[in-house]
Amino acid sequence: MLPRKMAQYYSSAADKAYSPDQVSALFGFDTETTDIEILNASGLYPVKASTPSYDVTLFDSTFTWGIIPHVPSGEAAERVYTAVDKPLATAKTNGIATLMSRADTAVKEKYAEHDLNDTMMGVLASYDQANLPSTWSTAMTELHSITNQLHTDIAAVNAATTVTDIDNIVNP
Repeated sequence: MLPRKMAQYYSSAADKAYSPDQVSALFGFDTETTDIEILNASGLYPVKASTPSYDVTLFDSTFTWGIIPHVPSGEAAERVYTAVDKPLATAKTNGIATLMSRADTAVKEKYAEHDLNDTMMGVLASYDQANLPSTWSTAMTELHSITNQLHTDIAAVNAATTVTDIDNIVNP
């Protein structure tokens, strides 16, 4: 018996997925009480959740269905994804947005690590960096490093000629 939690069942004959209620209405099987072997023999497979293994902000997805082993017995279906490049301009915009978001998160983590806030940063930035106490100097160096890397990565994304190049920068 399959758990009722399986939200969908793939029909190899129709090449589409159906809810348990649709399987009952269209094929006459109660997915709660029918053994998986009987469903499989009829071309019906519980759908195992799957997601693309690539950055969907840079690539669009197409998929086919794959039949895979299913515990405790029988087989299930899952989507097997294929990446399709988004237009280069879209990938550049999305890649830069991802880089900026990550840099923002890294800066916030450094703020927390060094007990900083925007007001303190404004004050520290106005001081001669050579005369800052080592704690603040270290914080400023780390924050500059994050900013410098962001600028380098954005320049590389802007210079990229393929979506794969952008992916290699954004997801090294």
